[in-house]
Amino acid sequence: MKLPPTSGGIVLLRSSQLKTAQDIVKAIKGLAVVLPLIALLLFILAIWLAEGWRRVALRTSGWCLVGIGLLAVLARRLLSSYVVNSLVKDPSNKPAVQHAFAIGTSLLYDLAIAMITYGLLVVVAAWLAGHTRPARAVRRALAPSLREHVQYVYAAAALALLLVVVWGPFPSTREVLPVIGFVILLGLGIHTLRGMTAREFPDAQLGDFAHGIRVWYDARRHAAFSSISAARSASTATAAAGGGGDTRIGDLERLASLHERGVLTDEEFRSQKTALLQHDA
Repeated sequence: MKLPPTSGGIVLLRSSQLKTAQDIVKAIKGLAVVLPLIALLLFILAIWLAEGWRRVALRTSGWCLVGIGLLAVLARRLLSSYVVNSLVKDPSNKPAVQHAFAIGTSLLYDLAIAMITYGLLVVVAAWLAGHTRPARAVRRALAPSLREHVQYVYAAAALALLLVVVWGPFPSTREVLPVIGFVILLGLGIHTLRGMTAREFPDAQLGDFAHGIRVWYDARRHAAFSSISAARSASTATAAAGGGGDTRIGDLERLASLHERGVLTDEEFRSQKTALLQHDA
């Protein structure tokens, strides 16, 4: 008796069913990129509508992105333990199932890390536009370049974005539409920062930031020398009262502490130490 050609075969999926499954997987992957992009656009719309307190809205949006990313990472970890423990009864099979779950949810993990990264960048941008002294110092340092050499600023930002796109650490950095969105946001950010620095520091010149650091460092050294002089005067009075040995040790310890913190150079430390010892002698 001759068996038909189809006998002994097991049909898992027909070609039409396989095509449907492939379409569903592609749609899910597309949603994984489109939905975060929609959420990002909604955040941008909310910030644009928050006239008068946009910096606060920007900072809040950044922390929201960080929180969403952390929740996604935590949920993935908890789900991994729950799914493996509820579905797998044989302990020897758990590592394989955990590995399969990690591969299946790797896109979710990548998106969560991307949300955390983007959120931190947004928070930094909000800080840069703030009223704190460090933020104002950074804006003052950038003001001359943004006013006189803005083309170099745009070129440096474009190069940095290009390197990120070539690296492609996140799914959104490997898609055309998100990258176009990043370009627009980066350009708007530089344009906004340029206008802010032009209003705040219209007379800022190249080298002002370095000069400010030198002035601050010189003032700190002057304060250190003043404290040393005051301590030396006190040691003289104490030595006259019979307690010079302990005071000299204290002065030497203060000199050593200033030298270790970088306030005094090696040459200044040696000269101050020699002067102190000669004075006490």
